[in-house]
Amino acid sequence: MKKKQILGMALGVIVATSSILGLGSANFIDSKLQKVEGITKKLFVENAKAAGENPDDKLYQMNAEYLMGVDGEKDYIIVQKNGGGYAIFHKASMELMEYSDVGLSPYSITRSSEIYYAGPANYYHKKGGEVKNIYTGENIDERHLSVMANTVKGKINSWI
Repeated sequence: MKKKQILGMALGVIVATSSILGLGSANFIDSKLQKVEGITKKLFVENAKAAGENPDDKLYQMNAEYLMGVDGEKDYIIVQKNGGGYAIFHKASMELMEYSDVGLSPYSITRSSEIYYAGPANYYHKKGGEVKNIYTGENIDERHLSVMANTVKGKINSWI
């Protein structure tokens, strides 16, 4: 009887600890996205001021989410501004990869939940089990994706 109580308590501690650690990592992810949203919002507001506008930063609604590199790893963060404008950051270095004050992000034309980034002007999504260029519809084979992923990562790592 005593052994069952000890095992039950030990199992409870393990479950509680893993839940706390899991929530901690979720908070870290959310805080990273919130940080990038804040940076992007400041960028939009400062650019509007530089253009002679008087922006109300409270009107800028941001939506940040992770974006996969062509190797399938969540290496990037895309922030989209409601009404147009977007920014793409490299997650580890926080390097700004792309930015546009106006217009929709290239990913706004796809409904695919699997979207990939391979550097400026290289946007892909998975459609029908194949990875395709969002604009041209061209299929990209797995070997080419691997080479592309290594090339992009090599260039980014050389900047860091």
